[in-house]
Amino acid sequence: MITKKELTEEFDQVREVRRDVVFFQDKMRSYTYSYWLAGSEARDLLVVSETDVDDELALAIVDAVPHSTPSDRPAIFELPKESSRFTHVIVVPSNYHSYLKGLKRIDRNKLFLCIPIFRCEFSGNECPEAFRELRLRSVPTLNWKREKHPKLLVYFDNPKTGAGTEEQGAYLKLDYLFEEIENLQGVGNAFVELTNWEGRVVELLWSANDKYRFIIDRQDEYELSKQKLFDRVKEFACG
Repeated sequence: MITKKELTEEFDQVREVRRDVVFFQDKMRSYTYSYWLAGSEARDLLVVSETDVDDELALAIVDAVPHSTPSDRPAIFELPKESSRFTHVIVVPSNYHSYLKGLKRIDRNKLFLCIPIFRCEFSGNECPEAFRELRLRSVPTLNWKREKHPKLLVYFDNPKTGAGTEEQGAYLKLDYLFEEIENLQGVGNAFVELTNWEGRVVELLWSANDKYRFIIDRQDEYELSKQKLFDRVKEFACG
């Protein structure tokens, strides 16, 4: 259990938000990390923000986590609708993150990171490497003002532009994805394949009828205009 006394020896100010939750900050030149820690003998729950000091949301995140959670993999739980614009919280063990690392007085073994999310941002089956890559490239998890950043694994190839990915794909943001979809126009041997957070697959191709082909789970196929395609892709990505 990480105690208030131990945190006080490492950070300038530690205040009690609630009997079981303390707040402290790590202030750097260009940013400030705000932390909320709920400590107990069984585990420590850590919430982190770079944009907001919102005790109410932090407490809602902590309270949404049940007493028993997996110790070796992520877990996702619903947030109360009235407490947050986010829909869920993802909880990951200490080997998925590096917060409070390098502090001699802090035992991180049972330190779980709790992140408010939109359900489409994580699947909940990510390995540590995939989780870190999503946070680095796709989902700005420390920004509590963010819009949805859906998890999209994209495999594409476009001989005309020379752009593409390896077969295992890469995580792309929606705005970059839409650029690659536009580049399909008029290219008969190009494709974009998307896998969303649920594991569903969509394939996008250019049609001879000057429209885009939208193929769901390799079965149902539609021909769509660019705007209708973009709408369907956003719906597919965000759920």
